[in-house]
Amino acid sequence: MSYDVIVGMNVLMQGETVINENGIVIKEKFQRIEEVDSLSVLPIDVTPKEVELNIGPDVPNIFKDKVQQSVLNYVPHKTKTTDVELKILVKSNEPISHQPRRLPFSEKKIVQTQVAEWLEQGIVEPCSSEYSSPVVIVRKKDGTPRICIDYRRLNKVVVKDRFPLPLIEDILDRLQGSRVFSTIDLKNAFFHVDVNKDSGKYTSFVTHEGQYQFIKVPFGLCNSPAVFQRYINTIFRPLINDGIVLPYLDDIIILSSSFEEGIERVERVLSIASEYGLEIKFNKSHFLKKRIEFLGHVIEDGKIFPSTLKTKAILNFPEPANLKQIHSFLGLTGYFRKFIPKYSTIARPLSDLLKKDRKFKFGEEERISFNQLK
Repeated sequence: MSYDVIVGMNVLMQGETVINENGIVIKEKFQRIEEVDSLSVLPIDVTPKEVELNIGPDVPNIFKDKVQQSVLNYVPHKTKTTDVELKILVKSNEPISHQPRRLPFSEKKIVQTQVAEWLEQGIVEPCSSEYSSPVVIVRKKDGTPRICIDYRRLNKVVVKDRFPLPLIEDILDRLQGSRVFSTIDLKNAFFHVDVNKDSGKYTSFVTHEGQYQFIKVPFGLCNSPAVFQRYINTIFRPLINDGIVLPYLDDIIILSSSFEEGIERVERVLSIASEYGLEIKFNKSHFLKKRIEFLGHVIEDGKIFPSTLKTKAILNFPEPANLKQIHSFLGLTGYFRKFIPKYSTIARPLSDLLKKDRKFKFGEEERISFNQLK
């Protein structure tokens, strides 16, 4: 005799066996809990854990607890949207394209991982655009790699978005009347803003694996800061008009005169941020502080000072050997021109070097100017 299958008793005894005209069904045998000799119960802590936050050292516990609770309860729901999106216009119809740059194997893996993450998050999508820019890897201050797209050639033909960034001097002037500050640091700020569907092709980039274009606004594009500033201003317009919030790109500072007013305003800002789905780096944010560093300056008790980090960069700046270094040095010192009496007069020998057709010569007059500014 031949059989399709032979089932032994050891199998049949493993469960509840039913045999009928349809075949054999073996149901798994479950042991009731009350029949178990002993039952181990492991405790599970469902209490929300405290978040490590940068809260002012002299803040009363009642306000610290409110900050903690506001952060723990924060969820970027995104129930509201804006009509702000990145639209790209170009001066030339000639497509700009690059072949992917050669990268070491270790950097290829970094690019591969990042692109896979962007695809999963809906940041980029595959494409077949006639435009393509290369990928580059830059190192952050802490040494970790960051994937960037080299849009330099594209930026030369893009029509510039003239939406203005806030003047740092104006922001600092408005900070002087407040005593308690909070700052909100947004995560991947530009990725909150959509790219217009007809403009996506211009954002295309190539890797060793393929070609992709951005669905969200990328870093490195000349108009990205302007469109993001327009976006964040649109979201917080009522609070900006009331003098409660001052956004500068992905840094949002909240002004208040007391801890009580400060926590109330933080809660209002977080409520609006949640409605628009803003993702926040709470570990980089600061809450209810009387002394705070913002845009390279320290603000405390109605007074403003240059930050030690910026002043250290000036003090350690080497004597310029070319025009690029002159430009960098003047950029650093110009940041604090309001603290340097007669800045323009002192800096003139250096700024004159930047004039067109002026031959670079770093002589005694330029050296005196350089040392005086330091």
